Amino acid sequence: MKTTVVGAGIGGLGGLGGAVGKLIPKPGGKIFRGYGDRASTKAWDKFQKAMKSQGLTGPVHPSHRKRNSPMFSYWLAVIRRGAVFFAMMAAPLGVFMAGVLIWEDPSVWADALLQGAFASLVAGAVIAVVGATSSTWQAARAASRHGLTLSAEAVGLPCTAEIRVPIRPGTTAYQLTDSALYALKQLPAPEIDKVTEFTHGRLTLICRKSLSLPVRFHISITTDRDTATVTMDARPTATWKRHDDGASWSVLKAFEPHVSKAVHDEGGGTSTT
Repeated sequence: MKTTVVGAGIGGLGGLGGAVGKLIPKPGGKIFRGYGDRASTKAWDKFQKAMKSQGLTGPVHPSHRKRNSPMFSYWLAVIRRGAVFFAMMAAPLGVFMAGVLIWEDPSVWADALLQGAFASLVAGAVIAVVGATSSTWQAARAASRHGLTLSAEAVGLPCTAEIRVPIRPGTTAYQLTDSALYALKQLPAPEIDKVTEFTHGRLTLICRKSLSLPVRFHISITTDRDTATVTMDARPTATWKRHDDGASWSVLKAFEPHVSKAVHDEGGGTSTT
């Protein structure tokens, strides 16, 4: 009986080793071509079957791993970015609770501090979850209104982009700025509420509708011989805000391709970045 069990175990390990061997490049042979290769995928499947036959669970093939959804990635990014803020909001509750317990019985100050710290931790977690969920919902709605897919990069402020476009000799920054403004005015969303600056190579717009809060969108265009450099940035009109539920990101991503096309068409070149 023991011989049979041992023999079966050795046979199973042999099959497992054979499957693993197919994943390893042979001496003098071609280098393993990567996880996307059909042959390597088949070998991986054999490896998984051999593992299961021994009652084991093998690692997941990289091509089969699921990535976090855009909304979940954004939610996590909000948690990370606002961690300090959430902690500062929850800390007073813990301090207050510890103070009340110590005032009632000074001898239990150690337990009071521990309970206060725990209360702060729980309150901070609740505030973080509620705040991040609300922000994610608002950001997803803003992105959807403008035909965009929410991304974790929408959390950071300000949102910036830069493109370079070859232009015909004699093309001025004013011409490019005017073309960009005209193109943006044709869009149904984001709707431009106000033009606060329109000069030689500088354009500043305010967008409010379809957004959770007003956003300032600025374009700066400089020309150097046969190249135009266009810098764009979007941020809340309230400069003290560190988070705007993806409003600035939505404005930038909605406007950027149209600005790029307008400058390209006016300059008569091809975008290089």
